[in-house]
Amino acid sequence: MPQYQLLEILQTPLQELCLHIKSLQLAAVLSFLAKALQPPDPLSVQNAIELLKTIGPIDDMEELTPLGRHLRILPLDPNIGKMLLIGSIFQCLNPALTIASTPDYRDPFFPPINRKEDADAAKNSFARNSYSDDIALLKAFDSLMDAKRNGRDGSFCWENFLSPVTLQMMENMRNQFLDLLLDIGFVNQKQRPQVIEAGVASKALSNH
Repeated sequence: MPQYQLLEILQTPLQELCLHIKSLQLAAVLSFLAKALQPPDPLSVQNAIELLKTIGPIDDMEELTPLGRHLRILPLDPNIGKMLLIGSIFQCLNPALTIASTPDYRDPFFPPINRKEDADAAKNSFARNSYSDDIALLKAFDSLMDAKRNGRDGSFCWENFLSPVTLQMMENMRNQFLDLLLDIGFVNQKQRPQVIEAGVASKALSNH
């Protein structure tokens, strides 16, 4: 393989990289990566392989599993990809899409310094008695979709200390994930509008 292609591959996150190498049947992961000018740390590679075994896309012999054959098509972190596939199978795709689309580096809730107690109260009202950040996010996102249909998404974000930029980013990411699932046959075209509208499955979860 030309060195420029190897360098391009090495820019991929390590778990995705290991899965990609296994899917191409290039060689054992460690020996393949050792050919790079600046190979990743072997211990880090081994840890990534062990994590892939735990997640399920490769088995103890480091061969692709049926799950791995689906995940290799999705240009996603294997954890996120597995969450979306399982969400599709068990008909709870809406909450899976919302959680998967949440950026690690931007909290959708942004409490102003001088109104932290009010912001915490708003977040807790979404979480209800669950004390779960994920439930709070699911309920907040579903409520935002309702507000958006009524043309009051801006005021809803302002009143509930939510970042409209982050939530719009999440909505765009959800649609991209949905298109990927559509491409590989885990969602059909008839289901797509229902999922975009954040339908019954996510509302049922967030209302409990």
